[in-house]
Amino acid sequence: MLLTFDQDGDFSIYTLTVNGPDIDPFFGSAKLRFRLACDDRFDCRQPAAQPAIVPELPVVIDYLAKDYASFRQALLDFIPTRLPAWTERSEADLGMMLLETVCGYGRQPQLSAGSYC
Repeated sequence: MLLTFDQDGDFSIYTLTVNGPDIDPFFGSAKLRFRLACDDRFDCRQPAAQPAIVPELPVVIDYLAKDYASFRQALLDFIPTRLPAWTERSEADLGMMLLETVCGYGRQPQLSAGSYC
C-alpha cells in the first residue's frame, strides 16, 4: 500500500483507518506517526530493549527436611541463591518472621505437599 499526502507530517499521532467488507473493524485502524528524515519505512521508534535472559539456577531440595529446624535451615540456605541482598537474620525482620511462620506449618500434611516448605 502506498500513501501520498499533500503536506509533510509532524510529530502528532495520526489514525489510519481502512474500511471494507473483508476488514475486521478491530484491525481496521492503527495509530502511527510520520517523522521527518526517517530511514525506516514505518516508524522511527527504537525497538524496546530485550531483557537479558537469566540462566535458571539449580534448586537443591532437601527431601529429608521434616521438622521446623530443618525447614528453616533449608530456606536459609536457599534464600541467598535468589535474594543475595537480603542478609538480615534478626527475628524482628519481616522476612524472617514469614520464613519461620511458613516453616512452622511444614509438618502439617495438607501444606507439606509442596505448597509451602
